[in-house]
Amino acid sequence: MSQQVKNKDIAISRENSDWIRRFEVRNGRPPRVLHIGNIANNAYNNSKLMNQAGLVSDVICYDYFHIMGCPEWEDADFEVGEIDHYNPDWRQVDLNSFERPDWFIQGDILSCIEVLRSRWEEPPRNPSIRRELRFSLIAKKTFFRFPFYTNTDWFSSTISFLRDGTLGRWFLSFFSFFRYRVLGRLLSFISFLRYRVIGGFLSFVSFLCYRVIGGFLSFVSFLSYTLSPSRYASFISRKYRSFLMNKFSRRFAKEFPSRVDKVTSKDYQDYLYILPHWKSILKHYDFIIGYSTDGILPMFCEVPFFAFEHGTLRDIPDQKDRSGRLTSLAYRLAKHVFVTNFDCLEKAKILAPRRYSLINHPFDEDAAFNIEGVEELRTRLLSDLNCEFLFFHPTRQDWTEGNPMADKKNDIFLEAFIALREAGVEVGVVCCNWGRDVAATRELLGSKGCDPYVAWVEPMPLLPFQRMCLASDVMADQFKLGAFGGITFKAMAVGCPIITYLDEEMLLRQYPQCPPVLNCATVEDIIAAVRSLLDQPEERRKLSADSRSWMKQYHSKTKTLDIQIDQFRLAVS
Repeated sequence: MSQQVKNKDIAISRENSDWIRRFEVRNGRPPRVLHIGNIANNAYNNSKLMNQAGLVSDVICYDYFHIMGCPEWEDADFEVGEIDHYNPDWRQVDLNSFERPDWFIQGDILSCIEVLRSRWEEPPRNPSIRRELRFSLIAKKTFFRFPFYTNTDWFSSTISFLRDGTLGRWFLSFFSFFRYRVLGRLLSFISFLRYRVIGGFLSFVSFLCYRVIGGFLSFVSFLSYTLSPSRYASFISRKYRSFLMNKFSRRFAKEFPSRVDKVTSKDYQDYLYILPHWKSILKHYDFIIGYSTDGILPMFCEVPFFAFEHGTLRDIPDQKDRSGRLTSLAYRLAKHVFVTNFDCLEKAKILAPRRYSLINHPFDEDAAFNIEGVEELRTRLLSDLNCEFLFFHPTRQDWTEGNPMADKKNDIFLEAFIALREAGVEVGVVCCNWGRDVAATRELLGSKGCDPYVAWVEPMPLLPFQRMCLASDVMADQFKLGAFGGITFKAMAVGCPIITYLDEEMLLRQYPQCPPVLNCATVEDIIAAVRSLLDQPEERRKLSADSRSWMKQYHSKTKTLDIQIDQFRLAVS
């Protein structure tokens, strides 16, 4: 193991720490990283770690406002309540003093680009744009507040009274009378003169303009059109677009000769208008990471980039549409691909042979500390649900036949829960109201008389989520994929025992040791695991301690950063 040193707030390898210092000495600044896209806050968490490690890291989260892609979801302690999940208005939420960092840029695409452009260009193209965006709503979809409001209502009302009251009526009526009687007559006389004398003269001038000057100007206009640089610029622009299209069409055909679908002009015509804007900001960064399908943008801009996979490779590259073709090409042309889901490993081998690394989901395992209100929450839930053993099942409800998203197999857990309850085991469960099959889950539990033992809550931001984990005996995740995602490692970080299904053979390709979870694939497995925990309470405490230890050893922020910075070093060496 390489020696680790503390660089800023995070311990990274000595090689990477020394490289950052050498880069800063050579360039007069730290390395700059731009993260494009922010599904599930992966970019936000990743950028936060990089900033703490001594890099300069920005996130551009354009045209995406889902609540789980906002920094508030990760770092603010609040109740979801009636918040619109797809268009949250953070002004209406008590965030307990949390404020967004200025390196996270969210809004419509052109506004986000303008913010970043103003950040790096000297002098700024528009010095006010950053302040305006910081304190205004972008399409009414960002969190920004109005701190500069002042109480001017009294002033406005006074003016309105004077204007509409006695003074206003007298003054305006007198002025209107005077204007009509005196000034009006004068102006009418002037209008007459202007029409008869000046108008006649102007008509003669117009004739000259039309016959002589107009003819000359038309000739000049002809020359201007013929010799216009803009005309040739437009011609060159069209030629460039044609060249770009042909280039990527040929490249796709070369990289994927067996595919029957081909890249056409329709695949990237929607990108052409925005590419010059993207190029204007990408040039200010040393390293660019495109998340999910967002590697397409730096690919079309023809700048080096990294691709960050978070479930993207499962299905999208195989689609016979624009998204499938361009995503496949982006991952093929990326300098390196970071894979966060080990069930996508085989697809990464095909798309980016020898240019991929398995990487943890970016996460600060030390972030959760001093979470208050745990005991009060547990006491209330045990009482409300009439139970002695509490499950937390936050996983998306997707499990019925015919559901294209049925990848969680919640029914295995639900049937085990029903069986335990029918056997007299006093279990309760907190479920999240999330997924296509929420109604089916409610119907199944209700048909078995389990409604009194189930609490439904909205999906939770990180801090309330971890509070619920600490208040529960076990967290139940998915039972189909064999992989684990965000909710599992976030629960393990606070020492919550996990019941889920993991493909251990596949998992050991990424980690030297499997996570200490209760690995269950069937209803019977879950029942046996729960009975074991009830009979041996010390086993739960051991699982809790082992979970925290495993996270620190195998899923640390240090490892996540070092893998990425290693590739940055190789890219510039």
